[in-house]
Amino acid sequence: MTSLVLHRYPRLPESSIKWFQWSAEVDGNICALKDVSEHWDSNSRLTFHIDVSLEGRALETLGDVASAEMVVAARCKATARNESARAELRRNGDRFVGRGMVTLDGSSVATRLDLEASIVMPMQGHLWLTDRIIAQARPQKVGLGQDQGGFPTSVVSFRAEGWAPAPWRFEVVPIDLDDPFQTSVRLFVNEDYPQAVQLLDGTAPRSTVQLLQMDIARQLVAATSRLVARSAEGVSQSGLASTTASPLVDDLATEHPESIVAAARKAAERYFHTSLRETCRLYREMPEQFEFKLMSGAGILKGEA
Repeated sequence: MTSLVLHRYPRLPESSIKWFQWSAEVDGNICALKDVSEHWDSNSRLTFHIDVSLEGRALETLGDVASAEMVVAARCKATARNESARAELRRNGDRFVGRGMVTLDGSSVATRLDLEASIVMPMQGHLWLTDRIIAQARPQKVGLGQDQGGFPTSVVSFRAEGWAPAPWRFEVVPIDLDDPFQTSVRLFVNEDYPQAVQLLDGTAPRSTVQLLQMDIARQLVAATSRLVARSAEGVSQSGLASTTASPLVDDLATEHPESIVAAARKAAERYFHTSLRETCRLYREMPEQFEFKLMSGAGILKGEA
């Protein structure tokens, strides 16, 4: 059964208003929302824009159109930072149009931003009610990544991107085993899945967190195995002895503590209680045992009703 949302005061019909996509600027350079996490830092200046177009006749039925305004806001739960701004609506033929913009310093935010946009106007006969909301855009989440020890994280609508439905997906793009972990892995969280979005503010169920942790470990081991195989293929083609075909990945992890292979070794030690070399062998040769040991090591569903 379809739910019906009731409002205390009249609102604009959904069919009479068009919200455009949010856009972003980092230090004056335009970038997609999903790419903000790759370009910002604490010294950045973040700006977000959204445009709207409304039917003039529909707006006029609700009151004095001259008093209608657009309000945009950016909120960061992690730092309790809230910024908002107002913009006027301009007549354009038989419609009213507006562009809202809100700006924040990178030093005042972390983890995630929630962007909101609405149209407000006073209600006739209730002059004290100056901020009656008559229309709202769908809230937009912008991932700013994790802490310095993590990797970039973006919050996107998989539906809007045309991706298959899933709570999250990874881009793992290292070229060599010693490539930096932070620039080799990127996580996309699907905003269409409420429990997935809860991962960013620490309110997700424990089982959801465990599933993500398992997937991160799986991706790291898979990437290491793929790079080892690629290295072995290259060595074989060069005619060198086969003993050099499989690098000592655990030694390499020690030599490069910030690398993707070092992150994979941490996952091997945490979930499999063995070396990365042995974990990669298990992944390649005994995938069913790999998955079993990963579930066991993560404690998935342990202690839950």
